[in-house]
Amino acid sequence: MNFLENVESFLKVRHSKYPMVTRSFRDSTLLIAEANNFLDRLERPKTVKEIEQNLTSLARIKEEMMSAGFNATFPELMFNIKAEMIDEEVSSDIGKQLKSLREFANLKKHTLSRVRIAIAAHNIMYNMLQRGTIYEFANYLPFNGQYLYNLIYLGEPAIRAYNAVNVILSQKKDEKGGEYTVILSVDGNKETLKLDSNQNLGDRVKRIYGEGASILSITRRKTELPLVNGRSNRVAISVAYAQLAAKNIYQKLSGKVSLTNEKHKSYASVLSKYGLSADTRVDLIEDREALEDELYSKKLLFEENNTKVLDSKIIVSITKNRKKYNREIVKEAERLLAEDVFYFFMSESKKVRTTYPLFKGISGEIDDRFVFLKNYEIGKAKELIMEKTTLETLVPTSSKELAAVLVMNSGKSKSWCMDKFKLSEAEIEDAKMKLTPYLKSISSQAKEFLDFIKK
Repeated sequence: MNFLENVESFLKVRHSKYPMVTRSFRDSTLLIAEANNFLDRLERPKTVKEIEQNLTSLARIKEEMMSAGFNATFPELMFNIKAEMIDEEVSSDIGKQLKSLREFANLKKHTLSRVRIAIAAHNIMYNMLQRGTIYEFANYLPFNGQYLYNLIYLGEPAIRAYNAVNVILSQKKDEKGGEYTVILSVDGNKETLKLDSNQNLGDRVKRIYGEGASILSITRRKTELPLVNGRSNRVAISVAYAQLAAKNIYQKLSGKVSLTNEKHKSYASVLSKYGLSADTRVDLIEDREALEDELYSKKLLFEENNTKVLDSKIIVSITKNRKKYNREIVKEAERLLAEDVFYFFMSESKKVRTTYPLFKGISGEIDDRFVFLKNYEIGKAKELIMEKTTLETLVPTSSKELAAVLVMNSGKSKSWCMDKFKLSEAEIEDAKMKLTPYLKSISSQAKEFLDFIKK
């Protein structure tokens, strides 16, 4: 029995319970081609109408892919592809057959992933247009679903920044207590326990609380969601901040990193004519005939087995320089994310935050997952957001005015707050007078009241 027959046997039961629409090999190929052709044409949308049109097409393509089993596990994909190719000429060589099926299975998953990421990027932009505030990172969202090329092009520092932001967005809430909540009846009184296991629970309860104790209910804690729910959302956000951070730092440090290698100096001189940084890996980017011809003529770029190869001394020098960028770009990406999240929660009302969130799937509950806000220049940024979200239901002023006064009271200058929240001096002074009765948190009475409201 060969590999495919093993897979078929293993999946028979699952497919009898969860049948999927069977398409021919040509149907799936056409669907992949249609999806990629559509995605390749997508750029940053300028209007809500354009986004809605794109999302309608993307949703239809995604639905067809899902019904065709593009989201199946790898063994399931292999099983389905074999069924699709029954009427096709398939090589009798099992090695070639498996390689062909694996490549097609990977192509299916990659294309579906592109569609999902494109949808995530469009949703983020849609909310920005609805709110009327476009954040800078929107310029780098992967609207066509393709993001790996841009990260590779920008090199290791951008990839590290992407991973750092992804870790932040994937952070789950720190729950205290056990996996199970158990409510007992002990001598007519209710007792609540937090336990890590429910194994042999009845015996344990009777041994500790006596034969008269009984279990009223057992509740398993729900799996906690990450800071931003949905892998595609996290990918779209992470790649946007990584690219923006790389752009900022490369421009900032451009020309400040010394080039001690003569070949790298010559290489950098050529690249500067084409608007590329000295640390761009030409061997990893798309063909540029004029640039490559000049590098070939200077013997800085070679061709081996139809592959572009950069001089090894240049690669060593670029690698050394990029290590200097790693820390700064990761730091910048985390700062940019913290700045945008802080501004969003401080400047938008609860209704707007709920209806048009900064990122689809982001938690509205400020907790330990927001510890990354320490990367922003304002001290106790998380605590300021918590204070603002408490006061916004009580005070007669706009979110931006409330935010400006709170930030100013935390130590930032009036001019900084005016610029950040786009308010005039008169507006801030007026808001400060309105808020004075609510902000006397130095009095124990007011503090008790705020603590009561929070609870």
